[in-house]
Amino acid sequence: MAPGNFKIIDTSGKDGKPAVEFLKSRPVEAFTGCNGVHGRSAGSATAGTPGSDIRIRLVQVTGEGAHTGRLWKIDRDEQLLLKASGGEGGRGGRGENGQAGGPGQSGRDATKYRAGEDGQGGGRGGELELTRAGAAPAQAPDGADGASGGNVYLTVHDDDTDLLLPLAYNAQLTGCRNDGDESYSWPGGRNGDNGRAGKPAPRYLNAGRSAPHGSVQIKVIRSDLSEATYPGPYTLELVHFDVVDENHDGINDHVMEFGDGFLTLELLLADPRTGQMRPDPSVLLVVNASTPNHAIHQVIELLRHRLHTKLDIFNLGLTGSYESPVTKRNVLASYTGRTVVVFANDFTYFGGEVRNPWDLLDVWETAMLLKRGTSLLFANVAKASLQSLQAWATQATFPLPDSGGGDDDGQVESAKAAAKALRQAGPAAVATPSEEPWGWEVPVLRYPVSASLFRCIESAAVGSAAAAAKTLIKQMPLRRFVAFPEIDMKAEAGTGTVAVCSPRSATFGPSSPPNTNLNRITDYDMYVILSCLPFALRARMFWNAVGRLASESCEASVLYAGVEGYLDLPLPLPSAPDSLPLVVDDKVLQAVGLSLQFDLCDEIYCFTGTRPRFPDPIPEPEKLAQMPLTSLFFSLVPQHPQVTDVAQAQRLASALGAVHALANPLSFWQSVKAAFSWCGNRKGQLTAKLNEQILLAVDRACGAAPDVAAAVRQAVMQRSGQVKAGIRASHRGGGGHKNFDRFGQAEVAGFASVSGVVVHDLTALQPVSRSMNKTQVDRRRRSHWANQHMMGTLNTRAETQLKEMVNAEDDAGDTGGERGGVA
Repeated sequence: MAPGNFKIIDTSGKDGKPAVEFLKSRPVEAFTGCNGVHGRSAGSATAGTPGSDIRIRLVQVTGEGAHTGRLWKIDRDEQLLLKASGGEGGRGGRGENGQAGGPGQSGRDATKYRAGEDGQGGGRGGELELTRAGAAPAQAPDGADGASGGNVYLTVHDDDTDLLLPLAYNAQLTGCRNDGDESYSWPGGRNGDNGRAGKPAPRYLNAGRSAPHGSVQIKVIRSDLSEATYPGPYTLELVHFDVVDENHDGINDHVMEFGDGFLTLELLLADPRTGQMRPDPSVLLVVNASTPNHAIHQVIELLRHRLHTKLDIFNLGLTGSYESPVTKRNVLASYTGRTVVVFANDFTYFGGEVRNPWDLLDVWETAMLLKRGTSLLFANVAKASLQSLQAWATQATFPLPDSGGGDDDGQVESAKAAAKALRQAGPAAVATPSEEPWGWEVPVLRYPVSASLFRCIESAAVGSAAAAAKTLIKQMPLRRFVAFPEIDMKAEAGTGTVAVCSPRSATFGPSSPPNTNLNRITDYDMYVILSCLPFALRARMFWNAVGRLASESCEASVLYAGVEGYLDLPLPLPSAPDSLPLVVDDKVLQAVGLSLQFDLCDEIYCFTGTRPRFPDPIPEPEKLAQMPLTSLFFSLVPQHPQVTDVAQAQRLASALGAVHALANPLSFWQSVKAAFSWCGNRKGQLTAKLNEQILLAVDRACGAAPDVAAAVRQAVMQRSGQVKAGIRASHRGGGGHKNFDRFGQAEVAGFASVSGVVVHDLTALQPVSRSMNKTQVDRRRRSHWANQHMMGTLNTRAETQLKEMVNAEDDAGDTGGERGGVA
């Protein structure tokens, strides 16, 4: 658009006046025999005046009629420029040069009776008293300060946001001015001694101070009278559209509201009725009507532009529930085994009441997600809501099956037989196929319980459940189960039940709200998001990046080698067919390495710190297999060398050193107990296994370079010593048990340049298997039934209001499929 194609509303401030200068107003040289006169200083410049605010309400008006006020007509090739710039500071003036000293008077001519006289010295300059010099230049004032820009406030209804297209904005300061100065001294008298030059300018001039920019705030009023404020103008970008050809006549039919042809603006949203999301998404982002836009943009920018992966966005505020009205399935079930990030800020539900996202999420369905390896993060949890989330998470990590049993429940003879069967089944017993909507059921084992001579049926059943939980903790400390009794008081018979719950290695936690409203995510929030990616993915990224310098980025194609469907390659552009390769920056790689260290060290500590540690009922060959994260991490060690220089092994040495520190004794007493590993000390037996894996990983990464491998092993030992010293220091400072948590949080704080980092883990609320008595079981089931009843009521209310908001005739023509929307 040509510069002149603007209609302007200008509330800019006035520019400051420049300083008054005294240039060329007096002779360059003083009169004969006279001293030079000092130069005069320039006057002071004045500051600019601030720009005024512009407040405009944009309204769509149709028809003809009288109007009041001023009318601006904007043609198609024009824009309305809203200009509220601050005035420029006045230009600093130049000081006047000092006047040259006058020439000395000529001596008298020789006569017949006396010789000629010398000429007299030139006049002094105006500055120095003891020398003959030209006058010093005057002071030149600095440039004046610029004024702040005004603010532009625009209000528009959600249906009229197209009125923003012909607007342009300028609310910045326009600058401050500063001119340098030149000075020189005219020569002294010609017939006498030449005077020295006058003083130069005493200092350089300074520019006036810059004033703050004005801001552009666009307030959009939605149909439900809620408001959203955007920090600046946005650019419409067409990223998807569907051709609606219901009549199969090749004509793109008109699309009504809530139809399939709505353009997608920044936030991509699949149709909540059909549950059809994009192919192979890596992350699901669940937002609601009150989720801050900048928080959403931070996660989008991280995933799309720094991790180069795909994500889906589901707007909970448009449906009122996680359930698809068509499939009757929870949409989160489509992301089993992947990462789900739920923005957990409170929002106004249909009907005006305030709800949080976990109020609408069934604990049983959440347990299914966690059992199948789904990573679940509740982002932006306010401090006041943390306790409510923790109470709900406790039920989700230990769900109870229905009473009475099912046809698929296994039957065993006793609690010991149940523990043996689950141990033999291994981690594969987490879930079994089923024809239920979720597709998976929790394996449940039941065994009969009878009264004894000294114990009634209720006491015997409760004692049997407690004994079963104790046995399971001893034999499988990282897998979690719940044991509870089912008692029939009339028949004086009972049944003990053992159900598989989510493992200790599940990723399930909250994060605090972001500390900034910028679109770029902070390092700490980035770490939290990356720590919720599947462990197998992060481990693969770690090993693929081994061999690169700590300050280097990594090509995305190299980083995601061996991971199918995670890399989202952009469409090739005809104008740039040979574009640069996508890279993942070093900060992301650091965060991935830190999160792996945290998970590995936590697993080692939980496994070795669970009683009984001596003698250990777990056989030595089975120990490493019971640690799923650690065994998976070492199983992904590359088979070909990647490190040719010890400088390339910084990330490798940091991770393996942390594992070595937790696997080996931290104190003298632990060293004494490790000496008895031959008779069943759990950590003592595990130490040898992990040390062997660490050395094997170093040898494979370094290949046939013994000098490099030796240097890397030494770096691993140095890192191990640093971690041990840090753990001991945090323990002495009140850190509790000698685990990695407090030291790891300090490392995360150093990485993100923040203080007071606290990593909450919802799986750690109940870290091991547990038993429940009949009262606890009844209370838990009543709570679950009440939660289901509440969700059913809320879903019914939401469906009713949605039917009232959406025209039935328009909705009848909807064919489903993917559609866009704005959250």
